[in-house]
Amino acid sequence: MAVKDYTGPVIKLKQTLVFDFKDFSSMLARMIKDRGFSGYIENYHNEFNNPDGSKTISFGWTAAKKLEPYLRQCAEFMIKAVVHETVVENDSSEKTMYEGNLEIDISSYMMRDVEDEWGFRNSNPTRRFLRDLYDKVLNVDKMATYEKRLKSDVEAIINDIKAYMKINRLE
Repeated sequence: MAVKDYTGPVIKLKQTLVFDFKDFSSMLARMIKDRGFSGYIENYHNEFNNPDGSKTISFGWTAAKKLEPYLRQCAEFMIKAVVHETVVENDSSEKTMYEGNLEIDISSYMMRDVEDEWGFRNSNPTRRFLRDLYDKVLNVDKMATYEKRLKSDVEAIINDIKAYMKINRLE
């Protein structure tokens, strides 16, 4: 069974803005790829109309970067938007966009023993103990370097998202 080692608390971003949801999701996917992640997996996607005429959109993505057969860096993005459609006029054209609250929760973790080679699948708890001992005593510097790199990648993504939110915020 894979073991998740979280690198810190969940980071929450919240802003009221006017944005195009397709542009936002493609920008987020591009940011994930630019940081070396191999793409993302969409865990869930829900859209429904509220009785007051607004729309709630929520989805969750998990991005992973394989470092070794045993180890992956992962980042999870949980996005929720409560919006309503609005028309925005640009120069000579009109574009339908969303206006409302956007909330993003971002967490990052190191996933060890992804393929369960050192776990209890093989009915050998000694292997599990030896691997934990290796990770906690002998492999500490390498794991710290990987965690530091993951934190800097997630920090860069967060800064990009904050810049996007600042540009599109509703004033």
